[in-house]
Amino acid sequence: MCFQVTANSVDTFLTTSVTNKPSVLLFSPKPLPSLLYHLVAFSSYKHQSFGFVSLTDGSGESLRKRFRVDSKEPTVLIFKDDVALPDVVVKVT
Repeated sequence: MCFQVTANSVDTFLTTSVTNKPSVLLFSPKPLPSLLYHLVAFSSYKHQSFGFVSLTDGSGESLRKRFRVDSKEPTVLIFKDDVALPDVVVKVT
């Protein structure tokens, strides 16, 4: 239900024309998504695609810069049609 997204797979994940569902992408300074994120993904997988980018190692750094995400706080991006810019950005402050 929740896919590990990397710089190599992000464009495929965000292409909503394949699944015709909005894509939800969580950037987190933790190595794994929280149980709450998994539960939301499980309950909504028919309507949205859920992905996770860990910022603990260097693999998510290019994605963090691409979407201008803070490396110290979790951030959720929701994409509908345009994969270049998120439609919704939710930041923890």
